[in-house]
Amino acid sequence: VREPEQVVKKGIRIRSKKPISVYVINSKVFTSDGFMAIPVNAWGREYLATSYYDFREFDNWAGGFIIIARENATSVDIQLRGTGQLDARTAGGRQIGGPPFTIMLDEGDVFMVKGDGQTRGVFDLTGSKITADKPIGLMSFHERSTMPNLLVNGNGRNHLVEMTPPSTTWGKRYVTVEYSRENRNGQGKGDVFRVVAREPNTRWTLKYYDKTSK
Repeated sequence: VREPEQVVKKGIRIRSKKPISVYVINSKVFTSDGFMAIPVNAWGREYLATSYYDFREFDNWAGGFIIIARENATSVDIQLRGTGQLDARTAGGRQIGGPPFTIMLDEGDVFMVKGDGQTRGVFDLTGSKITADKPIGLMSFHERSTMPNLLVNGNGRNHLVEMTPPSTTWGKRYVTVEYSRENRNGQGKGDVFRVVAREPNTRWTLKYYDKTSK
C-alpha cells in the first residue's frame, strides 16, 4: 500500500472451512517485519493508532496506519492526534489536531495515513482515533526506523508493523519478557514500551524485575 490518503482495493480475503491462523511477513532486502492477522470476526469499530515517530535519514521514512474494510458502504471517521503538529503534516497534507474527516470504504478497500517523513523523532500519529459504523481492521506501521529513532550511529533500521486490536478489547494488566540482544555500542539493550490511554485520567504504574539484584 503506497498511496497515502487514497482509497485503494488492496485487501486480501482468506477463507477456510476450519479455523486457521494467518501470519504475514512484509520483507525487503534490508528490512522486514511480520504480524499475526486478527480474524474479521474479532474486528471492532473503535481504534487508537499506535505508530512511531517519522524518521528522515537515507529516505523520508514515516509512521502511520492502514484501515481495512470488511463490508461495503463502511463509513469511517478519522481524528488525527499525536505529536509534532506544528513541525510536519501527513503525506496527504493533513495536520494533527485538524478537524476530523470521513471516508467511505467497500469490502477489501484500504486507506493509509502516514507522516510526510520530513522530520526525525518529532511527528507521530500515535493516539489518532478511528471509528466506523461497521467493523474494520487497523494496521499500525512504520516504513523503516531505528528504535529509538533518535539513535545516530546504531545499526538496525527496520520496518515495523502490527495489527492493532480494537480499543474496546484493551486490558489493565500486561506482562512482558525482556529479550537478550547484542550490545556492541552500549545502546543495544532494554526494551521500549509505549503506554496509550483509552480514557481520560488514566493512571498507570510499572513494576520490573532486576536480573542483577534479583
